[in-house]
Amino acid sequence: CDQSLWYNYYIKCLLENKEMQKAIELIDQILESFPKQKKFFLRFKAIAYSMQGKLKEAESLYCSLTEHYSSDWWLLHEHAKVLSDLDKRDNALKLMCKAAVVNQGKLETMVSLFEDMGSILKKLGKYEESRAHFLLSKYVRTSKSWSLKESLLTAILELKKVINKNNDPASLQEALNICRSFWGKMLQDQTAKCEKNLRQGLIGNLSLGPQERSFCFINIGNESFFCFKSDLPTNAKDGISVIFDAKPSFDKKKNKDSWKATNIKIKEI
Repeated sequence: CDQSLWYNYYIKCLLENKEMQKAIELIDQILESFPKQKKFFLRFKAIAYSMQGKLKEAESLYCSLTEHYSSDWWLLHEHAKVLSDLDKRDNALKLMCKAAVVNQGKLETMVSLFEDMGSILKKLGKYEESRAHFLLSKYVRTSKSWSLKESLLTAILELKKVINKNNDPASLQEALNICRSFWGKMLQDQTAKCEKNLRQGLIGNLSLGPQERSFCFINIGNESFFCFKSDLPTNAKDGISVIFDAKPSFDKKKNKDSWKATNIKIKEI
């Protein structure tokens, strides 16, 4: 609606003028009034936290966004940049690979993503993969007759000296093939890791907690499994017995590894 659009532009102006706290306070005031635009206002709040240097708060918000909403490639990219700033480079790289796969048909929109991936790969010592991503950005820019940034050309030159091989990908398609192969391997390795650690066919009792709370727990003895109420079957009630799987997660509040319940079904008597 016109009102939500007005707030969208106003908050964007506040951020551009570095009035981050004012933007955060305004978002908190209006958030529940525009449920359909909640994703975008929370994204602005995450950006504001990042601009303030509150990276952990920004990361927590991005985790919530990617958990509850469709994983748009640009949202994954922003989340990954926060993880990179927190020195969580491996996790940042995995998110960037996912972002690239989600939007791989629109290369011209992702030149900054390719350059950020190249930078992380360079820091991780994966020089040939880094070079491929920097060159992919260069080839895309050239194909659109865009200018080439000095930092991009410098990075490519530095990697050429480190690799000491004259086997640069010679075309956009060759660089893209190398990059796509790398993205696929990264995501395949991540999927295999998750599947390996997945606990299946667990049985526990549901504890819904306060009605206004968006999450709940499934208890098995002294062990609790986190889950969102939106993931529950429609007829789930407090105390009911459920069958579920559990995948590794991380409890930010307690700063420790934990488990998240998935594929939740009511146990038939």
